[in-house]
Amino acid sequence: MPILIFALHVTGSLNTVLSTEHRREICRYIYNHQNEDGGWGTQVLGPSTMFGSCLNYVTLRLLGEVENDALTNGRAWILLRGSATAIPQWGKIWLSVVGLYEWSGNNSIVPELWLVPHFLPIHP
Repeated sequence: MPILIFALHVTGSLNTVLSTEHRREICRYIYNHQNEDGGWGTQVLGPSTMFGSCLNYVTLRLLGEVENDALTNGRAWILLRGSATAIPQWGKIWLSVVGLYEWSGNNSIVPELWLVPHFLPIHP
């Protein structure tokens, strides 16, 4: 779910593709799968991971969620374990795509990405 929301956000079509009801149900789904420790797993029923927690937290914020207990618990889980900088490489790339992490903080990536048009958010 997070990757879909990231793609819709980057292309500027989040509010065009998803109605208010769809956004509300996506948020409800994500909240319902938050673990008791405050984080989210990479898989729905998995233990909390930095990858799952960061992507789901950012997804909720992109969907317009304001501060609440669940978001506070999610952010606390992330910060307690070293912040979003502790996310695995794939997570850093996704955070870079949405503009939340500098491309220079990523490990080297395939040189072909430098050939994509500059207007695409995946261009390093």
